[in-house]
Amino acid sequence: MAGSFGPISLNTLQIMNTVGGRIREQRLRLGLSLEDVAKRSSSSVNLIKELEWSMLDDIDFNKLLDIAVAVELKPSELLQDLSVKTVIDQHQSVGNAEQHNISSIPASREQVSGME
Repeated sequence: MAGSFGPISLNTLQIMNTVGGRIREQRLRLGLSLEDVAKRSSSSVNLIKELEWSMLDDIDFNKLLDIAVAVELKPSELLQDLSVKTVIDQHQSVGNAEQHNISSIPASREQVSGME
């Protein structure tokens, strides 16, 4: 799946990193294995692993909901509190900041409004 639609946008990376991390944290909090979550969500172990470790650039929304339910998360909890700072922190920590040109991200709502 990775790369099948061209370069991954920063927003996609932000979302997938956050969603995957939250699913993994909750799975571990509940003491569930990858196999447990896969079985509960009718998914493959490989899909759960790839989601948790941000190796996917897309996922079917209904499948994501199934996985969220499997780890007892509300869908809204998966995307809660996303911010540009989160993206910058995540990419700097893995050394990908330059690859995704973070400097071009608008820092304020005024800058976003000016881009329209």
